[in-house]
Amino acid sequence: MEISLISDNEFKCRHSQLECGYGLQSDHWTEYSIRTMGPDNLELIFDFFEENLSEHVVQGDALHGRVDTACLLSSTIAESGKSAGILTLPIISRNSRKTIGKVRVDYIIIKPLPGYSCDMKSSFSKYWKPRIPLDVGHRGAGNATTTQLAKENTIASLRNADSHGAAFVEFDVHLSKEFVPVVYYDLTCCLTMKKKFDPDPVELFEIPVKKLTFDHLQLLKLTHVTALKSKDRK
Repeated sequence: MEISLISDNEFKCRHSQLECGYGLQSDHWTEYSIRTMGPDNLELIFDFFEENLSEHVVQGDALHGRVDTACLLSSTIAESGKSAGILTLPIISRNSRKTIGKVRVDYIIIKPLPGYSCDMKSSFSKYWKPRIPLDVGHRGAGNATTTQLAKENTIASLRNADSHGAAFVEFDVHLSKEFVPVVYYDLTCCLTMKKKFDPDPVELFEIPVKKLTFDHLQLLKLTHVTALKSKDRK
């Protein structure tokens, strides 16, 4: 489930709802987007809290001040037979179990088209010219998650992709402190330093690549290449 906050002059894009929720404002709408395989078997509970304005609400703290609740059952929508409409839910007090208010819910249910297979054939014939697919090497031809001779973002990986007929290769480029381009994947690199008079003599530091000079990066055993040429193909 994702939430969006909407007003006449403001829109906060979809995101996960914060644990402490949001303060209600009369000029705002709250949009909930729910993806489910069982749209007719859902229960959506709205909990309302009374906020003490003298206390700062901290995300992750224990929730206090719940005063009432409203509940929406998707089966109620299914029984109406409508995929869009408006429902008014009673807000029940937590203590007295009496109705103390109401909340309006505008709903719309979007389902896949029955019997339609989205195989992209019509889009291909309408928008794209028929052509052979391109073989693009991802970070050369290496993969850091498996044991291979050619690791990703290395010269050996790029050459391996070229030797296997890749039309293009993709790799990651960062700039050193003096704006020298280097081929490296992560935004940071980890360096180990020895400490004196400590039972654990090695300490790990994570440093952004852009904070290191080219000479510092050379100490990481990076290979300097002026040009990487590929053989011509016909």
